[in-house]
Amino acid sequence: MDPAEPIPAAAAAVAQPINPINAVEQVLIVCEANANERQVLIERERFVSLNHFARMRPRDVTDLAARLEKRPAAQGRIMLPSTVIKNLQSLCYWARERRRRALPLDPAAFDEQALTEAQQDMDDREEKHADTPAIKPAKFDPANWNTWHRQFLTYLSHVESAQFAPLDYVVRPEPPLIPLATMTQRTRDQYDFPLEGRDFNKDNHNVYRLLSDLVSGTPGFTWIQPFDEAQDGRSAWQALYSHYEGGGQQEKRTSSATATIRALHYKNESVFSFEEFSRGLLEAFRDLDHTEEAYTPYQKVKTLLSKLEVNHPDVPYHKGHVRQHFKQDIDGAVEYLSTQFAELFADAQQYKRARSRHIHLVEPDYQRPRLDDDLSRRPDGTAVYFGVDVTDVSRTFTNQEMTDLGPRGQAYIYQERARLGLTRGRRTGNSGSRANNRGGRGGRSGRGRGGPVGGRGQPSRNVGALGTDDVSAITNGTGLPPPPPPNLQQPSNIPDDPSIVNSRGARNGSSFGAGAYRQE
Repeated sequence: MDPAEPIPAAAAAVAQPINPINAVEQVLIVCEANANERQVLIERERFVSLNHFARMRPRDVTDLAARLEKRPAAQGRIMLPSTVIKNLQSLCYWARERRRRALPLDPAAFDEQALTEAQQDMDDREEKHADTPAIKPAKFDPANWNTWHRQFLTYLSHVESAQFAPLDYVVRPEPPLIPLATMTQRTRDQYDFPLEGRDFNKDNHNVYRLLSDLVSGTPGFTWIQPFDEAQDGRSAWQALYSHYEGGGQQEKRTSSATATIRALHYKNESVFSFEEFSRGLLEAFRDLDHTEEAYTPYQKVKTLLSKLEVNHPDVPYHKGHVRQHFKQDIDGAVEYLSTQFAELFADAQQYKRARSRHIHLVEPDYQRPRLDDDLSRRPDGTAVYFGVDVTDVSRTFTNQEMTDLGPRGQAYIYQERARLGLTRGRRTGNSGSRANNRGGRGGRSGRGRGGPVGGRGQPSRNVGALGTDDVSAITNGTGLPPPPPPNLQQPSNIPDDPSIVNSRGARNGSSFGAGAYRQE
């Protein structure tokens, strides 16, 4: 092209950069500011670049409008309408988001549609920040990793970051595990935030503090301790995640989940409810997902039905209904069966609630010892006290088990037996047979005819009803009887219990009669 030839207008527009002042005036027009308002903002308030809007917060815009209204007329007093104030706040939000995502602040990208979207996003973020509480998970437990690590990510998603985004973006997988196009909008938004810069550093430190608070004092702290000095939350999380998602730890969880599925079964609501049974089964299924031992949807439903050992004429019909309508829908099958069993065993549920009310009235919480603090439950539902299986408190405990339980553990056994009415009526071995053969005296179970069997006030005629057919439990053969009726008087103290090995008890006082005829 000849140098003397004039440059076309379109080419000149491309070759020359956009005037920043013209860019500011263009976006202010979109915000519905009139000529006088635009002049004051540009000339007196020095808004000469879109970057200046990116530094403003909604409160800053409100304060600016208040100052402009109080100025003398000679110094540029204006009264910004509420609509313009709201639009300016949305403009500032739009500019911050563009800068955060490393996108150019192009005035052509800020039109009426962009203004509307910015207003909606800003309002949604404020409402979420105001209404959604941060749900703090429990202390880290390696045995509960699958559930805990999801709870922690949810916890982070409820915390607002320095970039005005959910904090879980800091621990996102990098590179993405699946293409962005196949992600949900919520997950795709996580990848809009850069993992660098001043705001990210603040968020990274905050993630470490939240993680350390839940992991310190547990075995997991070993894996995040190298990042303690730098407070590198992202690296600490990656180290923790890599260890507990590794082959060895995953193999442990797989074995535990398989054992849980093998041990679980359901009979009725007497001891082990269908709610507890189904929850344990579903958690075990989830632990096996994405492993070689994963169950297909059909296998999950088939396993659920095989674990139902309910002796009721209506149950075969309900099983058939599940096979027909929920063959590959474990959630639907659980929901359907839960409804049906609630109707079949409505009396048992009401019985348990009545018993709870009765115990509360007889022994208020402030009078009973707090012994449940040391009780823990394994993933398979087994109750453990100081390492001793106490799921079935009616069984005979060995000397070593009693030593391991200690005073608090033994007190817990006595308390549970008293609560279930098993304190005197449950006998095992030859001594139990000896007691049952004493005829009119009732053996150690009580004096005379109709003496107490399962505790004070339980008649001897109920002995034949104490079977195991109607008992649900983690393992077969627990032998727990149904709970006592709610109108029975519970013992106010912890009596001697002859079913514990080497637990002699007293031979006088309140225990005289049961202990006096005991043969060693």
